[in-house]
Amino acid sequence: MRIAGVRVDDITWNELVERVENAINEMKKITIGYLNIHVWNMARIHEEVRSFLEHADIVYCDGKGIQIGARLLGLNIRERYTGAFFIEDLAEIVAEQGWKIFVVGGREGVAEKACESLKERFPSFNCAGTHHGYIGGMEGKVVEAINRAGADIVFVGMGTPRQEEFVLQYRDGIDAPVVWCVGALFDYVAGVQKRAPRWMSEAGLEWFFRLITDPARLWRRYLIGNTKFFVKIFLEKLGK
Repeated sequence: MRIAGVRVDDITWNELVERVENAINEMKKITIGYLNIHVWNMARIHEEVRSFLEHADIVYCDGKGIQIGARLLGLNIRERYTGAFFIEDLAEIVAEQGWKIFVVGGREGVAEKACESLKERFPSFNCAGTHHGYIGGMEGKVVEAINRAGADIVFVGMGTPRQEEFVLQYRDGIDAPVVWCVGALFDYVAGVQKRAPRWMSEAGLEWFFRLITDPARLWRRYLIGNTKFFVKIFLEKLGK
């Protein structure tokens, strides 16, 4: 389906996990992305982000705002889920299945710290390799490291639009069955960024929590970006 011109899939968490498991078992490549209001706004101005969303195998709903926007347009997205809260469930599945993980993202040491934290909770969690997210000029070497590690899932957390640009350009050269864009997920796991309380997440107020904890950096993203999104939604609704 499309939310004011931008693609998103109506896929539940269980359905997504099943697709991941099938891809790994069959050694079939899939690429996973997500849509929230920030990514929606980036897709409107960055051709690479828009192209990534069009070509990805799965684009799940990461933001309550997208779910609300869909509903206003008469569309239904059954579930929305965000990495900060599904990561522990996913890490448990990864550990049980014996999958190998490679993490690209965050500042120096963040990915390693995040993987250590998950391994403490799930001793069988297998992090086959990590690399920080500031890879400008090193993309080829990072792809080589991923392939040497024999990863089953590569998590790319460099923020939009950098992560989508990287995956769009280099996905064909990455051997891993699953490549999954995850934004700032591993910053949360490593404790670099605070998670919103679960009640705020369930109420769709994660954006507000992030805004009040980092207003200088995020005020434009949320106050202006959210307004642009809902204005576009209402204009489209009126047009229909």
